[in-house]
Amino acid sequence: MHRLLFAVYRKEGWSHDEFIAHYRDVHIPMGRGFDGMVEYDIFPVNGGGDDAPDAFAVWAFESEEAFQAALASEQGLSQQKDAETFTGRADVYMVDRVDGMN
Repeated sequence: MHRLLFAVYRKEGWSHDEFIAHYRDVHIPMGRGFDGMVEYDIFPVNGGGDDAPDAFAVWAFESEEAFQAALASEQGLSQQKDAETFTGRADVYMVDRVDGMN
């Protein structure tokens, strides 16, 4: 499994609400359906302050190769172009998942 955690910050000039609305209504639908994608979750940050990310996102793919193929696909390139319109930066981390409920 290849899992990534994104800490996403809005572009200057965007309000938090505008950022979340665009993320939810435009950007998320663009990222659905990548081959090999098994998880896509977004966690908007509520009341995090000026230095906090506006949202966290988790993507998981069956393999790193599936992830790289998704990025290089027409769909992936379109989504990356859209990200440039509303994100100021995104910090990306490769992570594992530990199920805390079991």
